[in-house]
Amino acid sequence: MASGHFWPVESLVLSHVSDESVLFVDGHIQTDAEFTTFLDSVFPNYTLAAGLNAIIEEFYPPVSTNSTYATETDRVLAFVRDSSFTCNVRHLTEAYGDSNVYNLQYSVTPGWHATDLIPTFFSEALSLDSLAEDIFFSLVPLFEGISWAYQSYLTSYIKNGDPNPDRAIFNIPSAIQWNHPDSSGEQITGVLNVGDLGFSWISDTQNEKTPCDFWREVAAAATNLGNIFPFVPPK
Repeated sequence: MASGHFWPVESLVLSHVSDESVLFVDGHIQTDAEFTTFLDSVFPNYTLAAGLNAIIEEFYPPVSTNSTYATETDRVLAFVRDSSFTCNVRHLTEAYGDSNVYNLQYSVTPGWHATDLIPTFFSEALSLDSLAEDIFFSLVPLFEGISWAYQSYLTSYIKNGDPNPDRAIFNIPSAIQWNHPDSSGEQITGVLNVGDLGFSWISDTQNEKTPCDFWREVAAAATNLGNIFPFVPPK
């Protein structure tokens, strides 16, 4: 993305859930020293030797010396979210441009990673077995309306390159107009939020400019330190 060498598709739908990292953080990291050990296990030795790991620790400051995070788990959650999930949405938005993307956050409780697959593929016609079937059909009243509207956005986008023309307006909840975002500020604004009570507009707090710019710099530093350079396609 940063090098500019990517396929120039016409548009993209870019989404994330409201709590991407919680399923990947088990809480076993309880001290600043354990966080350091965790970073050393994630990144290659040359980033440690070059001091890049220390810069990351400074950006996500220790709980013992800073009040940014209430617990070490909160610190790890922020690190995992920014480095592995939500900043990808901002990087894609900035690379392709606001007028070529539609941004979405899926916040239906519990808002965990991959729970947005439920409305994407939800269907009363699915045939499941025994207990799984009982659990599934108990969710029908909760997900049917949201799923129908959510799927109408996606199918409209597939058909038209725009999620709006065939969206389910006469639905409960109604599929509201989905406009392009504005990524010029610290938060991406004009993001469609899928919540428990329906659809709304939000400013996205999950991929703010400061941490995402930081991770772009970390990626550049790590690849350069490892003598890994972006692929440049032949002309």
